[in-house]
Amino acid sequence: MRRPNDEERRQWIENDEGLYDTQRASGLSMREFIRQNREFLDSVIETVTSGRKPAHYLKYDRGLSDFPTYKRPAMEVIDWNHDESGGWVLYRAIKTPVSQQPVVLEWWFEPEREGAPSPTFVYEVYREDVPNDVFTYHDWVEVDQLASFLGASPEELRARGVHPEAAARASVLMDIVAYYGSVELDQYPIRLTGAEMRKRWPKIFRGLPTSVMWEKARDAALKIRS
Repeated sequence: MRRPNDEERRQWIENDEGLYDTQRASGLSMREFIRQNREFLDSVIETVTSGRKPAHYLKYDRGLSDFPTYKRPAMEVIDWNHDESGGWVLYRAIKTPVSQQPVVLEWWFEPEREGAPSPTFVYEVYREDVPNDVFTYHDWVEVDQLASFLGASPEELRARGVHPEAAARASVLMDIVAYYGSVELDQYPIRLTGAEMRKRWPKIFRGLPTSVMWEKARDAALKIRS
């Protein structure tokens, strides 16, 4: 079997739900994930194309041996917000080249439940890179409609969408989520238990208060409004 090239590997990642979830969960850029996991990717591709397992099997029929043995990269947490309804984190992987360090917004909502939180509750965790110009990148968003829904002006939204503070731009993405829903930004959320979430973000899930950076982002929005 001819080995795939990196472009073919990228296409497989973007079209196979299991590979897509695995790449997103790694916190690595697409290029770095492919560089570190070529043998793993080629093995999955060969397994599917040979008919031994169906497409998307990593998502729906997987074992621990199916996963690459990479470590999650070191994260620089830029900002976070967490309360009883859910939360979000802004971070970047600090071991990749600077040119490949997108700021990533990760968000979730508290699962519906009765009684106290349990380690077995499952969270759907969504992620999206924070672009430098939110509304140019997401040009499908109807800014006027979104502004009306939020009780804000279109000018304020557009200004926050290009604000130099990543937290301010991320707040626009969360506004988009509030109006259009999470799946418009990420159709393939990863699913983590409460125990896994506490392991992933231990400081946040220990109940620390909202970060100072989030307050600064709100202050920036108020300055734009005035």
